[in-house]
Amino acid sequence: MPKNGQEVIGKVVAQKQDHNDNPVGRSNNNPILDTRLYLVIFPGGLTAEYNPNVIAERLYSQVNNEGNQFLLLDEIIDWKMTDDAVKDEDVSKVSQNGNIHRRRTTKGWKVCVRWKDQSTSWEPLKDLKEEARYLKHTHKYGIQLPKTVEEAYDLDCASGTDL
Repeated sequence: MPKNGQEVIGKVVAQKQDHNDNPVGRSNNNPILDTRLYLVIFPGGLTAEYNPNVIAERLYSQVNNEGNQFLLLDEIIDWKMTDDAVKDEDVSKVSQNGNIHRRRTTKGWKVCVRWKDQSTSWEPLKDLKEEARYLKHTHKYGIQLPKTVEEAYDLDCASGTDL
């Protein structure tokens, strides 16, 4: 939601009410004539009033056609191990030929992520690992990797370089 010139995550908490606890505004099937107001709370406890059309517009602008939201990772700020993580004594396993191998798993590990919109969430490490694997194959040192010679020429043309 727009707050002080920046986009900030807010939570709709209630419909605004007047001093007699009656809802402010009237619902209407025509969105232009809908005069209701809703209270939105922001980090730090600040609140603001928004028309449902503004709220709906902001929600729709954050999702794709299938309703999925895409967030850009800013940084990992914390980590934790849950009860179902592989314990130290279970890390090693013996293969069929008798060799001891270290089990490679992210099971039970979570990271606290700060997203570019400044929201935070705990995410399973496996999810970030899968995403990072995809990113490694598409970019290197911040430069998109072409899959064909033709795509390389197109990228050079778009960037104005001959990398």
